[in-house]
Amino acid sequence: MNIPADDPTDIDEYLSQTDYFECRAYGHTFRSKDLWWDIEGSGTTLIYTKTFDCPSCGMSRTDTRDRSRRLIARSYGRIPGYAVKGRRLSRDDVWAWQIEQQLAQQRGRRRRAA
Repeated sequence: MNIPADDPTDIDEYLSQTDYFECRAYGHTFRSKDLWWDIEGSGTTLIYTKTFDCPSCGMSRTDTRDRSRRLIARSYGRIPGYAVKGRRLSRDDVWAWQIEQQLAQQRGRRRRAA
């Protein structure tokens, strides 16, 4: 994980308290919202801009493409509570944590049933 080894933060506590867990683990489910275009410069440069929203967490994404439909810019509208200052976890990190949590729950059920 990308948390420094000397960081006293308990990873279980950190991940269990983060908002929008599913978007962090599996990615956003962006839905198309708007498309608009603009002519820039001397009137020959056509730019397309499309926005998307994630219905799960409310994050937005804006893609800008040139006349050939190539992506030339992408930006995200951050939402309060999504970014956690000082912490960077990959999706693999979040998946590994979730698998460990589920395995621990299953082991606990087996012990109680025995």
